[in-house]
Amino acid sequence: MTVPTRRGGATHALLGHGRRRGWELPGGKADGAESLESAAVRELAEETSLIADPGDLQVLAVLLDATRGIPRLTAAVHIPAYTGIPQVTEPQLITEWVWQDPERLPDPLFTPSAHVLAAWWPGLLTGLPPVHTYRMTPAAGIVASTRNEEETWPRAAASHSADRNVCRCGALG
Repeated sequence: MTVPTRRGGATHALLGHGRRRGWELPGGKADGAESLESAAVRELAEETSLIADPGDLQVLAVLLDATRGIPRLTAAVHIPAYTGIPQVTEPQLITEWVWQDPERLPDPLFTPSAHVLAAWWPGLLTGLPPVHTYRMTPAAGIVASTRNEEETWPRAAASHSADRNVCRCGALG
């Protein structure tokens, strides 16, 4: 999952309105021995037509959770620089790409996207399903933590559906 951001007075994250899973960040799977940065750049281009340089990216965290008993590994990759205008390139999956204010996130959010947004902006969401977070810090290397549903953060509230694939998030007034 990637977090392309736009500044211009305010920080926004690019979210796509998915046909099956609610709102989600651009993302997908790494191909073979592809690096996380290369996979993020490729997926961003395939899904949005935005072009980024792998050297400009920052891997924020690696996240491990499970859905329906199946482990899921997600990389949170921040993309602060890119060229182009987001385009819907997979209309069978995404209806639109929208720059969203992180404090006014739409509902529902695809759970891995919510976890990535929480890694990008700690304290943004509450009530997310459990996830093991391995933060990538330039100076200290990997820092492990486990986030569980009982923890709370001040910015927003979230709830998740029974299948733990969709979070309902809303910013507090």
